[in-house]
Amino acid sequence: MTKSKMALVTFITLILIISVGFASWKLILPISGDLDTDASVIVYETADECKYLTIKDDSTSFDYYNTGFVEDDAIITKTGNITVNFSLNMALLKADFDTDNLFKDKEGISITVTLKYSEVLEEVPQYNIFGNSNTPINCSVKGDNLHGMIIDENSIINDGSGYTLVLLLNDVKNITDTTIDFTITYEVNLGEDLDNPHAYFKEEIFPYLQDMKFAIRAKVEGK
Repeated sequence: MTKSKMALVTFITLILIISVGFASWKLILPISGDLDTDASVIVYETADECKYLTIKDDSTSFDYYNTGFVEDDAIITKTGNITVNFSLNMALLKADFDTDNLFKDKEGISITVTLKYSEVLEEVPQYNIFGNSNTPINCSVKGDNLHGMIIDENSIINDGSGYTLVLLLNDVKNITDTTIDFTITYEVNLGEDLDNPHAYFKEEIFPYLQDMKFAIRAKVEGK
């Protein structure tokens, strides 16, 4: 498929909500509509900053057509990404590390992150991507300098209620950077066992994408 303009149906609404401990909530919403093939969903911030974590304004959700997900070069694919960019305020975190009971006698932190359907929905969409063998989800964390931050693979829970993972960061007091920028990518796939994945997408998933609203909740704790 060329890069000529193609109407993409992008009614999906991605609501990302971040909380840190008992800090304030942060809400970001996408702009949705018919997009050119080289466009992406724009995410913007609408609420107060969290105490330690900030969602950067270049977070994105996937585009899609009626037979599959759509990459930036307008190719129909079996994979769609929800990408959330964070900034961890290490200066503030280190300042609190010796005084806040949350971090008492701890050397590192854990960040528990859950992707689920937003509570604004009255019920789970008729097609549930979570805990579904036909839409397996892979997750990764990347950054220019993560200082050893990793996903605890044993922490991952992908069931009908959502996708939860735990990020681990050790030796916080010896990290000299004032911020750590990192990206969590949720890779939603069409299952390998599907005989005709694009037909499955059109018949089973596409009719319900416009009804899906997601939320992300993150919590920072000492470990």
